[in-house]
Amino acid sequence: MAGPSSFPSLISSSFPSSTTHQEKHDVFLSFRGQDTRKSLTSHLFAALEKAKIQTFMDNDGLDRGEAIAPSLLKAIEESKVSVIIFSQNYADSRWCLDELVKIMECKKNNGQIAIPVFYQVSASNVRHQTKSYEQAFDKLKQCYDDDKIQKWRDVLKEAADISGWSSSSSGDDSKLIEQLVRYILNKLNRLSPIECSNLVGIDSPIKEVQSILRMNDSQSVVIVGIWGMGGSGKTAIAGAVFNQIYMQFDGFHFLSNVREELKRRNEADLRNKVISNILEEENLKLNTPNLEQAFIKDRLRRKKVLLVLDNVDDSVALENLLGEPSDLFGRGSRIIITSRDRRVLKSVTDEIYEVQRLEIDEALELFSLSAFKAKYPPSDYMQKSMRVINDTECNPLALKVLGSALYKVSKEEWQSKQEKLDSDPRIQNMTRSSYDGLTRDQKGIFLDIAYFFEGEDRDYVTKVLETSYSSVHYDICVLIDKSLVTISNKKIEMHVLILDMGLNIVREAESGSRSRLWTYEEICDALTGKKGNEVVEGIILDISQTKELKLDSDAFKGMNHLRLLKFYVPASSMGCGNEVNLAGGKLSLCGKLSYLHWYRYPLQFLPNNFCAENLVELNLPYSKVEELALGKQDLPKLKWVDLRRSEYLYKISGLSRAINLESLVLQGCTRLRDLDQSIQYLEKTEHLDLAGCEELTSFPKTLGSKSIKFLDLSYCFNIRDCPEISGQMEELDLSWTAIEHVHPSIQQLKCLRVLRLNGCSHVTKFPVISESIEELYLGYTAIEELPSSIKFLTRLAKLDIGNCWKLSNLVDNIYPLKYLKEMHSSGTATIKSIPNNLYNFASLSFHEARKTKEKLATKTKGLVSGISSYRQIKGFLPEFPSVSSESKSKEEAESSKTTKAKLPAEIDGESKKGLLTRVPRVFGGSKTKASPTKDPSALSSKILDDLGCLLLLKHLILKRMDFESLPSSIKHLTQLQLIDLSKCKRLKSLPELPPSLEILDADNCTSLESLFSSINFRYLNLENCRKLDQKTHREIMENIQSIIQRMARKSLEEAYPVQFLFPGSEMPPLSYNQTNVGSSLTMQWPSDWTKFNGIVFCMLFGPEEGSGLLNKVNEAASPSILSFGCKCCIKANEGAASNVICEWERSFGHLNLAKSDHVLTWYDPCRETTEGGSDDEIEWFKKYSGRKISFEFQVETFLCFSSQCTIKKSGILLLQNDTTGTRMAPRLKTDKVKCSCQKPLLIYKVVS
Repeated sequence: MAGPSSFPSLISSSFPSSTTHQEKHDVFLSFRGQDTRKSLTSHLFAALEKAKIQTFMDNDGLDRGEAIAPSLLKAIEESKVSVIIFSQNYADSRWCLDELVKIMECKKNNGQIAIPVFYQVSASNVRHQTKSYEQAFDKLKQCYDDDKIQKWRDVLKEAADISGWSSSSSGDDSKLIEQLVRYILNKLNRLSPIECSNLVGIDSPIKEVQSILRMNDSQSVVIVGIWGMGGSGKTAIAGAVFNQIYMQFDGFHFLSNVREELKRRNEADLRNKVISNILEEENLKLNTPNLEQAFIKDRLRRKKVLLVLDNVDDSVALENLLGEPSDLFGRGSRIIITSRDRRVLKSVTDEIYEVQRLEIDEALELFSLSAFKAKYPPSDYMQKSMRVINDTECNPLALKVLGSALYKVSKEEWQSKQEKLDSDPRIQNMTRSSYDGLTRDQKGIFLDIAYFFEGEDRDYVTKVLETSYSSVHYDICVLIDKSLVTISNKKIEMHVLILDMGLNIVREAESGSRSRLWTYEEICDALTGKKGNEVVEGIILDISQTKELKLDSDAFKGMNHLRLLKFYVPASSMGCGNEVNLAGGKLSLCGKLSYLHWYRYPLQFLPNNFCAENLVELNLPYSKVEELALGKQDLPKLKWVDLRRSEYLYKISGLSRAINLESLVLQGCTRLRDLDQSIQYLEKTEHLDLAGCEELTSFPKTLGSKSIKFLDLSYCFNIRDCPEISGQMEELDLSWTAIEHVHPSIQQLKCLRVLRLNGCSHVTKFPVISESIEELYLGYTAIEELPSSIKFLTRLAKLDIGNCWKLSNLVDNIYPLKYLKEMHSSGTATIKSIPNNLYNFASLSFHEARKTKEKLATKTKGLVSGISSYRQIKGFLPEFPSVSSESKSKEEAESSKTTKAKLPAEIDGESKKGLLTRVPRVFGGSKTKASPTKDPSALSSKILDDLGCLLLLKHLILKRMDFESLPSSIKHLTQLQLIDLSKCKRLKSLPELPPSLEILDADNCTSLESLFSSINFRYLNLENCRKLDQKTHREIMENIQSIIQRMARKSLEEAYPVQFLFPGSEMPPLSYNQTNVGSSLTMQWPSDWTKFNGIVFCMLFGPEEGSGLLNKVNEAASPSILSFGCKCCIKANEGAASNVICEWERSFGHLNLAKSDHVLTWYDPCRETTEGGSDDEIEWFKKYSGRKISFEFQVETFLCFSSQCTIKKSGILLLQNDTTGTRMAPRLKTDKVKCSCQKPLLIYKVVS
């Protein structure tokens, strides 16, 4: 059988074969030496060897002294074909007969092929044991028992019944040998249909394909498709399945690369090849496409056939090849078809298997097998290998091609070699053919997605492109079926190799003839030199990575086909980056424009002559637009308008013309006063975002859109009336507005899930709302009670009543709220009662409820009785009674400000068993009426006596407690990692703490005077601890450098940021590269980045003298927070901002407003930058080494009306290792953002 020599490897370095033994020989010769060794057998052996057929004869390859019988039996097992030469005296030898028994066993069990040759004897003599065979058995009977004799007779009959070769009918020996060799070659070809090597992760696909093949169904003809992009492993999977199951069929054939075969021969010739192989008849000619010859049809219908058609892309050709498969082949037949086009498969297959992307570890193994001839890369090549994995997105063919080409390539050559391989024709061709088969519109849509819309929502892309193409929905379906795009979570995604192909297709055109522009140089040529403007359909430019672009007012003149225009910055760079400026303050745009996205649009108005009838999206974030006047022209296609953070915008009008508007975003337009009232009549609007429009004074009283799903008026401080709303509203945000009540229509919103009224201090009554509500935020409102009607909110899962200073009780009938998971009650100081049935809520959390009353004590016993189902209890537990016997799965208990806090014996015991790993806020102690005390030390002892028993404790949160010190036994808690003592205002000192402790938060411990001398934390917050003695202050200053150095010596996986905040007027005595008075400094960028080991930032900050920082802040209604950061710029040379080539920003967790000078020091190990920088990044740093770098420390406020905080001094220290090459240079390819409460935000950007 014909088959391909190799296939693209997929992914377990081995896979099960169709047999359980390993075959070493092609042919085993069984013969009687004295009859044929020097005649037929020796000549046949020589002919087989000449044909390169590995043949076993006699004892070739056996060691001297080895017993011949076992060795011969093993040789038979290890052979694919056995040739049995029956001669006159064959039955005289018991060795020959035992060989024959073994051969027939292998035929039956392993599918071995047995070929009988009757040399100078007839098949009848052998079958019936007559003449010489009868004489031989007369002798054998005298030496062997009847069972043995009968077994030999049976196998002789069985072998003689096989159709074989006879010397009497072949003439001379030479002709017989020629016919035998040809026949054996044909059989061996069919036994080795597919070569599969270095397959990785193939087991799961094989099982899934075999499952849908329904191998147990012997009555049906089943056709299965394997679908995936080029190079994804379709052929490898089909080949592996074929190899495992082909022996179960009467006829089989694997037709490789049908698409290419059809380029070399016509369909009739290809069909003849398939039928000839299945029927094992050479040069079979079929004259009609539908195989009407009755005798051929009958023969095929009698055969159970396995047929694989690989890489089929034409459904018509497929139909001509197969005809009607169920009428063509016999029952139990199976057909497997592989294709990149799902539509081809849909027309003929019963089921389709979609090839899945490789897992990272599988891709790494596959690449390593080619690049290093091992399962894993050497450790010093790991990062380079992972970059290949990322660049190819685990495509098997690309991994194998790149791996083979990078075999034995040095590190120095690796990068340049890989870049050359990106254009390897084997990789390009595997994706290009699918594109070539598209229509003109489909090609255009494909390129638009590649350049503008990869990763965007499918419906959104469809709507934007409908202006340019007639059948966008259908054409995207075609792209999906051809594996050119995929849909994931409703978003259009494109494999990186296909994306690269799309970019290369446009690059193939000469400069000046390209339809889509994306490089700074090309765009400059087109917009300043008017080069090739007439063919340009789209322009896209990330201006965060370029220098400033200056254009003339007629820059777009002549671009009569421009449909898509996008000047943007990534989301992580919003508010930063350069601008595209226009000289003369004028602009001319093409009337075909359907998509306009211009970050920091520089003009005050849209062009007067702009024809926007085709405009679908207008996106001008951070623009300088003052008035958005959409004029008198109709805007039937406009669906999205986004002018967020356009701080100069004061008026918007003409919205009534945009009858199909779906979304309007004016978030952060702080000067907007007048909103077009016609917005209330737009029936298709779904999304309205006016958050932070601080000067907006009015909003339509009614929203007529029945499509509205989202409305955000938060921080519109002057909005006093809640509008009447109808339709499908899902989320309504009225927080921090001046409304007094919600409109009654809210009750009728059956789809409303989220309602936010935080900060609406005029709201005094609980709103009457729809029963569909799931999240309700009432924090900082003036509500006085939760009404009994709350029990009807049966879907409510989250309730925020924090800082509701007038709220006095939680009603008992809250218990029907079976989905309620979180109730936030922080700052709700006057709550007098909680529900009797609190224990019904298995995952309820009360967050930081303070100053609870005596009546709470009786409510908690039922809670604890059901504690076994709780994962977390936070809030007000005035006592912690004995835990019931069921409470063995208790994981966490939290309580603040309780009257009794000694742990029950049951919990104490469980902690020792390892069940209790965190007991934050379980110890309480406020001076309530129920347990007044005048002795803080006695209270401390009472509360914390058992603390030292919790040997496995990891987190201890004791916020807002009323004690002076912790017990000395805390040093024995060797698993303790975090202590939170925030706002423990009576706390005066801390004892020796365990060495395992990493985080100590003691902010606003205003009485704290001293810490134990061993300070080795990586996070220390002593905000507003102004009574610290000089000794403690000095120890902190002295220990900072050693702590940072210790962390810097750790490996990348173990290194974490270090952060220290404490009161003071001097910065720590570090070996700064540069310090300066104020918030900015400039220094020389180091040249040796192979030693780079992180950065230490330090600043001294505090309120400006006489600023009265807190005077205007209403703490009950508005939390006031500061956020600090540092912005870094590298300049190519002295001069304008346009020379900025890199911006580096660092922000971190929020701090409460400081009341005195503080020092903030933090070390950033720069894990994102140092982890495996690539060769081109190292070259980047070499290029800019030695240049000047500037750091600008910044402070921002959140919800603060008086924010006169200043940075008084700043410093920078760049850490470097002593040993070269410990860490690599920063990775600057993509923006990275990471943020948590303790691990700060980090952003890296490349600007050129």
